[in-house]
Amino acid sequence: MKDVIISIKNFEQTDRGLEEVVEFVTEGQYEFSQEKALIAYEEVEFTSSGGCFTTYTVENDTIMMTRVGVVNMQMLFQEGKRHYFVHETPYGKISMGVDTSGIINRLNYDGGYLEIRCTVEFINYAVYSNVYKINIKEKKDDN
Repeated sequence: MKDVIISIKNFEQTDRGLEEVVEFVTEGQYEFSQEKALIAYEEVEFTSSGGCFTTYTVENDTIMMTRVGVVNMQMLFQEGKRHYFVHETPYGKISMGVDTSGIINRLNYDGGYLEIRCTVEFINYAVYSNVYKINIKEKKDDN
């Protein structure tokens, strides 16, 4: 794995039309092979998942996002499909679903771009729509 700079922008729109944009840049690790890509980083404290270690495993037409720490979950993104998962928080477990409407994968050996468009729901009730935009760049030495 190599050290990289990861820029993440998350556009979230609630079912009431409220929109929130969370953007942050962090250091992380990245690995790419012909079979899959792996993106890993520590969540920053100002995000709703602060205190978690997050990984994206990109393989063929699927993306698995795993968070471990203050919250625990595994979300499977697959274009045109709905998948269910358990979101574990300090306050209890919540059953949720994610319906992925689009994926743009432009990752390569040097880094690249990944976009996920999805709707997150609680028990078949759409709560918010998300667009995750992730850019990966190799970390440059200061020397």
